[in-house]
Amino acid sequence: MKKTQILSLTLGLAGLLLVMGLVRWTDSPLHAVATDRTGSVITCTARMDGAVEALFFFDTTTGLLEGIVPARVRNLPVQSRWVANVADDMLAAAKVHGAEIPKTPKFTMVTGSIDAYKTGGNVRPSMDIVYVTEVNSGLSIAYMVPWNQALHSNNTVFSSPLWVWTTAKFATGAPVATAN
Repeated sequence: MKKTQILSLTLGLAGLLLVMGLVRWTDSPLHAVATDRTGSVITCTARMDGAVEALFFFDTTTGLLEGIVPARVRNLPVQSRWVANVADDMLAAAKVHGAEIPKTPKFTMVTGSIDAYKTGGNVRPSMDIVYVTEVNSGLSIAYMVPWNQALHSNNTVFSSPLWVWTTAKFATGAPVATAN
């Protein structure tokens, strides 16, 4: 067998494996988990379950965090809705952690996966959790999203407050100690 034939067979096999890998990869469900901000508004998406995502909208001026899941049918504008008052929750977290919220707070918001316990009944934690952090104080709140798959499947409207899952305070403004 000539070197060119061996090279052709090798490249052909590599190409076949690459195409097979891409086909397998594209069979995986894609999720649009994203965060963006403009002015005083931060938005992000979060997975409720393996097939449904929610959109979260945080107005940093009012401290109001809202989330929605659009309806499965066209004539129902919003099927699921959640709300939290981040300003009040941050004040409560500041008391717990001995911190102060500045007069002009600066916020970030992201989502992340969590393997939370499954509660009894139809309402249980979603697959993702929403993190809101005030960056000057280092205070962070993790909001769990209560999700009801049965109501969603039946095109039934569901509304609930977001659950404060936990709070934390991260060090800010101080140098990090390193071992020599």
